[in-house]
Amino acid sequence: MNYKQKIESHINIIKDKLFHQEYNTKVSNSSVLSGRLSRLIFLSSLDAYYSNEEHKDYINNAIKKEIEFINDNAISQFSIDGLAGFVHGVILLSNRTEIKNIDQDFFKEIDEHLITLSKFYLDRNNIDPFHGFIGIGHIILLRIKKDPHLLESTEPLVAQLLSIVNDIIDNEKKDEIDFSLAHGLSAVLRFITEYGISSSQIEKYKDFISKLCFFILSHKKQNRMPDRINTEEGEPTFAPLRWCHGDLGICYALGKAAKAIDDDEIYTQTALVLDVITVFREPEDQELYSATICHGTLGVAHVFSKICTIYNSSNVLTATNYWYAESLKLLNSDVAYNYVDNDKNKAELTGTLNGIEGVGLGLLAHINDGDECLDSILQL
Repeated sequence: MNYKQKIESHINIIKDKLFHQEYNTKVSNSSVLSGRLSRLIFLSSLDAYYSNEEHKDYINNAIKKEIEFINDNAISQFSIDGLAGFVHGVILLSNRTEIKNIDQDFFKEIDEHLITLSKFYLDRNNIDPFHGFIGIGHIILLRIKKDPHLLESTEPLVAQLLSIVNDIIDNEKKDEIDFSLAHGLSAVLRFITEYGISSSQIEKYKDFISKLCFFILSHKKQNRMPDRINTEEGEPTFAPLRWCHGDLGICYALGKAAKAIDDDEIYTQTALVLDVITVFREPEDQELYSATICHGTLGVAHVFSKICTIYNSSNVLTATNYWYAESLKLLNSDVAYNYVDNDKNKAELTGTLNGIEGVGLGLLAHINDGDECLDSILQL
């Protein structure tokens, strides 16, 4: 069995496990990040890869159950575990196939709700990707691609976001500044870069993007990027390899921004950090105990593979191949598709971040460059 066949065999095992499980809406989590919608995204991505629609009825029946569940229950508004995460998944699915029970009136109502929710979060300076504006912002970007008229409604929101971040940069008022891709300023950088590209206004936001990049890079220590810093004590906190925390995700955001605004200095300074982290080895040294996306080897491998599209570096390519190989070792071990935490507790979870669906999406993304669902869910 060759390498690709080994990957496909795991994908097929995951498909059989998920397709034959009851679609249980008793658990209150409809999100694509950590809940049930991730299963539908995986099955839809699988159908796109194999060019069939085997799971179409399953997906439509599941969406119907989700809408009934949401109508009958009070759920959170967050991307991580609630309505925003559900909407994100539905948009990705509807971009690929026709979804029954979902029409233009549904999206019109959702668009209005997303704009209102964005304003609510920004008024409270909540820009977190999982629990605040940035997560909603990326969903709005998906909708703008379908309905460019939404752009006008989002411009005041983006202006408010820039004001919040400029205040952080100029005054460093916060006790702690987070630079990470999952919760911090790198997430803002990714959003505003993509917003500038999607709205054909990258020149308008070029100065802000440059300012934010150099602010992040100004905290570099010995060619490492801190995950966060205590502004009172000036003490940086570094993270092991993760897509979500620390150098790796930050480098990805900086590299994408450097390419978008054509800034050689940002590009070069980021490459110095990559020179350090691409030679990190041994999963346990990096506290990576499972092949999951979040806090797992597949998330690391996937982001390194994305960095390969920015930097023509043999070190980055070697790191990419190494972490995919380590992922395969874990999948072939008794860890299999489980998430293993820092206390070595092991469980097979649901969701893109820590669940079996994320493992499936990570493997599919590895062998199918055309599938961008995982990138969208992770806001890459």
